[in-house]
Amino acid sequence: DQAVLFASADLVVHTSASGALPTALLRAMAAGVPAVATRVGGVPEIVSAETGVLVPLQPGPIGDAMVALAADPVRRER
Repeated sequence: DQAVLFASADLVVHTSASGALPTALLRAMAAGVPAVATRVGGVPEIVSAETGVLVPLQPGPIGDAMVALAADPVRRER
């Protein structure tokens, strides 16, 4: 079941160069899992500072955001 998989994750990473409104991010948010996502399409409308981290589509910022979020359990829980 996808809901169980999302709920068991510490964070979700969605690095797309395009996309209107990714279902994976909506499912992550429904499960209370924070996201690292690129600023494309409708993503900035659903991922905020409260629900995750928006990054440019570049390996450095993506990796930095993943490490920072993974290392901060308080922020992930919030």
